[in-house]
Amino acid sequence: MDSGRLGVIVAKKNVGKAVQRNRIKRLIRETFRIRKCDLKQADLVVMARKGLQTVENNQCQTYIHELMDEIKKKNPAT
Repeated sequence: MDSGRLGVIVAKKNVGKAVQRNRIKRLIRETFRIRKCDLKQADLVVMARKGLQTVENNQCQTYIHELMDEIKKKNPAT
């Protein structure tokens, strides 16, 4: 496996409108695509929580980048 894989879960229970669920999924996928080379051979599953639909795009991307930095620190082999 050359690069990591990503699974995204945005439940209707947590984010009510389909437009918002799709926006969140797009942001997560795009951020992962950009950082994929940093997380080689890592399989990630991202699960969105309630309230994420109120967060702005740039703030959401910053949060995702911080989470990926944390993962990289915990597992330097990736």
